Parts: sequence; structure tokens; C-alpha cells
Amino acid sequence: MPDNAENSYRKRLDTPVLNRCVSQMSKRKGGPVRILVIDDEEMIRNLAQRILIRAGFDVLAAESGQSGLKLFSENFHQIDLVLLDLTMDDMPGIQTLKRIREISPDLPCIISSGQEPGPNELPDELNRNVCFLQKPYRAMQLSEMVSQILSKIDGSLLRSSQR
Repeated sequence: MPDNAENSYRKRLDTPVLNRCVSQMSKRKGGPVRILVIDDEEMIRNLAQRILIRAGFDVLAAESGQSGLKLFSENFHQIDLVLLDLTMDDMPGIQTLKRIREISPDLPCIISSGQEPGPNELPDELNRNVCFLQKPYRAMQLSEMVSQILSKIDGSLLRSSQR
């Protein structure tokens, strides 16, 4: 079978399997996994929110670094993961992540941008439990990354299991 045929066949099979895996991960003991999406681009924020809700996650969304920090500080004990835009007008994503880390040093975070951060842009103390997702991204890429992150986290560490 040619490589293209095999790859397209595998992609068709992987989507439902991945959706089931993500759906199972989204329902850990103690309630659904809660994800905070912080992005100043409304279209991207709404798209990420729809993708994650469709996958079974509980989602909070903020349109700026400041509003994201407010939501986080009010709900930090219930947030399991943050999807964070790296370049926002009101507060850079690095600064937002720094403030989140002051409250929750080990919280998993996906940072997203059109450009990957440079080697000196993300200090070592912020680089724990951080993944990078290149914009523009597809629903499958976001779902896969969330699934990978959650599969590495012990269920007892998820804040949703402590509610």
C-alpha cells in the first residue's frame, strides 16, 4: 500500500480513537477536567473553547492576561490546565504565566503563538509542565496535546479530583 494511502487510512482511524481517549481523560474522578483558555483573539479563543467543550472538558475563557489572572485567582483550586496565548496586548503571556506560577507553581500550561518562544524568552523556573502549540493549530493538534499532558499527570494531582 502506498504511504499516502496508509497515512490517510490511519488518520481516519485515529480521530475517533483519540476523541474517545480525550473524552475519557476529561472525566476524571471528582468531575470534569477544567481548562482556562486565555487569548486576546476572540476567534481563536472561541474556537479553542468549542474544541475543548466538545471533547468533554469544563472550560473557562478570558480575553486578556488581566482577565485571565482574575479568573485564575478566583478559581485556581479548580483549574487543571491553562491554554495561554504568548502575545497579548495588555499583558504578555510570559508575564501572565509568571503570575499564574506564583499561585500554582506546577500547573500544566500550553503556550500558543504564531512564533515559538526563543531559548531565553521562557525562563527555566517557568518552563516546568509547559508545552508549546504553534498557531494556527487544528482541533486535532489541540486535542492531542491536552491528551498527552493529561496522560502524564497523576490523577491525584488534578485539581478536579480534589473538588
